[in-house]
Order: sequence, then C-alpha cells, then structure tokens
Amino acid sequence: MLPRENHNGWKVIVNLASQPRRNVRFFRFLSGATAGLTGILLILLIVLNVKNLSLYRVGAAGYRHLAEERAAISSEYNELNRQTENFKRTLKTAVDEVNSLLTRKSFSWTIFFDELELVLPAGAYLTNLNPSRNESGLAFRIKAGLASRADLGQLIRNLDSHGFSKIRVLSESIQDGQFQVEMDFQHGQTE
Repeated sequence: MLPRENHNGWKVIVNLASQPRRNVRFFRFLSGATAGLTGILLILLIVLNVKNLSLYRVGAAGYRHLAEERAAISSEYNELNRQTENFKRTLKTAVDEVNSLLTRKSFSWTIFFDELELVLPAGAYLTNLNPSRNESGLAFRIKAGLASRADLGQLIRNLDSHGFSKIRVLSESIQDGQFQVEMDFQHGQTE
C-alpha cells in the first residue's frame, strides 16, 4: 500500500489486497460477550439442575419412606380389623344376651298396663296375659271377656290408635254368657 497525496492534501491509502480488512473488533467483542454470558448461563443451569436433582432425590426418598409407612399402617389397620371381627364373633352371644337383658329391663310394665287399661272397652276384663319375646320385640297374647262383638271392634280400634301393632284375633267364643276373645299384638314401645 502506497500513500498518495490528494490535491487537498489528504493522504489516501489504496488497499490492493485480495481480501480487504474489515473492522471486526466490535463483532468479536459481541461474540466474546455472548459466549461468556452463554457460559455463565450454562454453569448456572448446571448448578441449578444439580441442586434440583438433589432435591428430587430427597423428595423421592421421602415419598418412598411415606409409601412404606403407609403400607405398614395399612397392614396394621387390616390386622386390627381382623382382630375386631374375631372379638365380635366371640363376644356376640354375650353381647346379645346383655342387650336382651337390658331390653327386658327397660320395658315399662307400668306404661304398658296403663295403656292396656285405656284401650279396653268399658266392662271388658282380662282373663289371661302371656308376654313373649320375638325378633322384633315383646309380643302379647291375651284372653279377654267382652260384653259383645261390637266391643271387639272397639278394642281393635283402640289398640291400633294407641300404638299397638300386628293385632290378630285368634279365636272368638261365648262362655258363660260372656263373649270371649283370644288375640295377640305387639306393643309399640318394643318396635
């Protein structure tokens, strides 16, 4: 390259090279800065991934521990259920007997006779009262002396209106000039 002077006094350098030089310093600076930032980001990503991987391993270990604990508790729960069912089976007869005693003890005979006195028509009387226990409670069989067949209808209506259930007339007869009836029913208190 030879410097030449221009008519204004400027020096003009003519480059006759086959590949002219360009000013690439700014582009090299940008590419270096970009490479540096990329490297820093890559290092940060690696550090964060390693940290997240360790947190994942701790979480996975905790999950496995909880799953094992859950399985142990579930097997213990099943074992306790089996033991409870065995106790229920072995103690069922004793519990049923105690419940039966409590039911018999809790039946109020005073209330029953007060209600029975209310439902009997005027002039009617009981000749026989036979209580018995069945699966649905306490059932009664009575023999009563009534003045007439109309009193039987009145007795059935009264029993029904006072909460007695399953009312059945078993037999009717006339003895010594009195209308006799045998019937059974269940008291409402025992249902």
